[in-house]
This record gives sequence, C-alpha cells and structure tokens, in this order.
Amino acid sequence: MAISVLLLVVGAAVAFDSDCKWKSNVTDIEDIAHHKYQVLEECLFYKLTNDADKMQGKSNALMLMPPTVAAGETLDVQVLHATVREMWMNEVFKEMNINGFINVAWKDRRLRWDPSEWKTDSLKIKSLGRLWVPDINSDKYQTVSQSVDYVTFHDLKSNNNGNVTARLEFRMHAQCDIDYTEYPNVGL
Repeated sequence: MAISVLLLVVGAAVAFDSDCKWKSNVTDIEDIAHHKYQVLEECLFYKLTNDADKMQGKSNALMLMPPTVAAGETLDVQVLHATVREMWMNEVFKEMNINGFINVAWKDRRLRWDPSEWKTDSLKIKSLGRLWVPDINSDKYQTVSQSVDYVTFHDLKSNNNGNVTARLEFRMHAQCDIDYTEYPNVGL
C-alpha cells in the first residue's frame, strides 16, 4: 500500500510540467481546451515574472516596480476612452458624486514574449495585485475621509509587444460651496 502511494506521488510530481514544455506540442491555440489555455497563460506569466525579477534585480519586480528600467526614462499612460456612468448631486449637502470608467494603456517592456513559442499574442492578467499599475487617485488631502471614493483596475491585458490595457473604474465624491439649486438651468 505504501509503495503504491509513493509511486502515485512520484508519478504526479513527474507529470507536473513546471516549465510548460507541453506548449511546444500546441500548433494552434484554438485547438486546446479552455482550462489548458489558462494553464498556458499562468506559465507565460510566471516566466515573465521570473525574467522581470532577473532584469531588475528584485523579487516581485513585475508587481512592485514601474516598467521604467533606465534612469531618466518616463512612462506615458494613454487615456483611450472615458465614460461617466452616473453623476448625481445633492443640493442640500452641496455634494456631487461621479461614477465612471477610463480605459488606459501603457507600455511595459517586461511583458514581451515570442508569440511563436507561446502560441498566443495576448495575456490576461487575472489579478490586479500581480502587476504594477499607475497610481491614479483623487487630489483630496490624505487626511480627508475618503470612504466613498474608490479607484480600481479591471480587465488587465497585455500583448506580446508589452502593450498593457486596463479599465479603471472610479467613484469620486466632492463637496463645494456652489449652489446647485438651479442646476442645470443656471443662467437661463
């Protein structure tokens, strides 16, 4: 009994392909099952993570450090599309709330790979905490209660050239002394 359990454990360890060598058997990404594609994406992400750690000489570099590698290099974040989903005002308390999203893009050379080797030209980043993202927040003082404000990223994707896209969802709460009583008919 103990020998068969040991053989089963050793067999499972041998069957586990930590380097994703099975990817060389894939001729067309459309032919593999969805769960195998997800495994392929995970292998690719961990390869890119290890490469970034070596390139920048720091553990978790892909997550912790911005994609600028050279001294004096700048990072450009493009706004591709912005939408305000909801805007409402409370005239009594003189406050305004804005909800919406912004599609943004930036270049991260650490997320480059050979599509002929990996059989895919795109990679979904499954968790926000696994990749550096721009720090975008409101300009409120940090001491002000911001319990209603939030900024979060969704749909993080990269292509094989290192172009990253994401959807930033936000909610901003503002208070000001403007009299909203006649809004939107102010001055008519």
